[in-house]
Amino acid sequence: MELGGVRDMRIEDVDVDVELEDAELVEDNEVEQPPKKNDGAEPKPSTSRHRHHHPRQVVEREGRERAAPSEKRVSSKERRERKESSSDSSNDTLGASNFEELRVLEHNRTIGEFDWWGLSSKRDWVRIGKGGYGCVYKAKWYGKTVAIKEARVNSKGSAKRALEREVEHLSKIHHPNVIHIFGWFSRKNAMYLVMEYVPHCLRDDWTASRVDMLRIMLQVARSLFFLHRKGIVHRDIKTRNICVTADYKVAKLIDFGLAASIHSPTKELMRKVGTKKYRAPEVNGTTIQGFGVDIYSYGAMLLRICNDFSDMSTDYSHVTKILQPLATSCLDPNPRNRPTSYEILKYLHDCLHRNMSMKEPFINSMVQELKENCLGLGRAVALREDPDFPQLKKSKTVL
Repeated sequence: MELGGVRDMRIEDVDVDVELEDAELVEDNEVEQPPKKNDGAEPKPSTSRHRHHHPRQVVEREGRERAAPSEKRVSSKERRERKESSSDSSNDTLGASNFEELRVLEHNRTIGEFDWWGLSSKRDWVRIGKGGYGCVYKAKWYGKTVAIKEARVNSKGSAKRALEREVEHLSKIHHPNVIHIFGWFSRKNAMYLVMEYVPHCLRDDWTASRVDMLRIMLQVARSLFFLHRKGIVHRDIKTRNICVTADYKVAKLIDFGLAASIHSPTKELMRKVGTKKYRAPEVNGTTIQGFGVDIYSYGAMLLRICNDFSDMSTDYSHVTKILQPLATSCLDPNPRNRPTSYEILKYLHDCLHRNMSMKEPFINSMVQELKENCLGLGRAVALREDPDFPQLKKSKTVL
């Protein structure tokens, strides 16, 4: 019999029972039964007909039985590897499954273009903070430690809008006392902002006791002065949004999610935003806000720092005697009576015996502009008609 004719064989040629397939099915599903007691009787000879299987079928079946366990192990291993590789690709390629999709992603990127190829996988990110709009992670970007702010798209979309607002302002601001951003990107249902990593926060008592508080507050005032000259109101000044570098020498203003331009629509400048403990009285939902809200929040932050220093065992009287009167003037209920960011900066420069040399014509025009925008775009009519600020009606100074 030739091997080439095995496929054309009939069952009768090899003397196999016609119920071979059913028999194999029964044998595969057999469960080993415990031996029955014989009670001394001789075993009866089996009357079942011996079933002959074709040699090739026997070999194939034995081969399948031997190979099944190893194939199962290999398949599970392959599944794990496939899952890990898909996870890596989703993190490193933003969910693109091929190079064509990557090219589309690259083509569609607009402002804040970011080179995310060097960003570490998301499973290696370390969460270092959490806010109302999302989480902040520490990650690696081409070996450099960076901070990544994540904004998940919620039902109202406020998280994404806040991060877009932050990108809009920070992409135009470059200052040593303002956090620096490297770019942003979107993936699936989240948006990510990549910025420099600053390890310490002024909210921490340990950090507050290690820094030179007068110089740190001068740097914060310098950042406010820079923002106000550009017509930007931060609207969320507080100790939590002041980060300090690893050497405790440089302050960085962060979190521009609530920032607004003084040229924004009236509805935006009347929003009731900011942290309640640091919120100015004119942030009531009916008054147009200006630079004065930042000055009030700055004063509330100074007052908290002075109170914390008074509870410490170390003597910080040389700091509080300078910051206390400044905080009092910043917390004036009338925004018109509060100092401007320039006046705060000049006061701290004088206290630290530093010469702040500036051209007189520039100072006069700048201070006038800051005063005009202390409350809402310099609108004199709105100020005079505001019942919450009766002192403004008596003021002779024209805004």
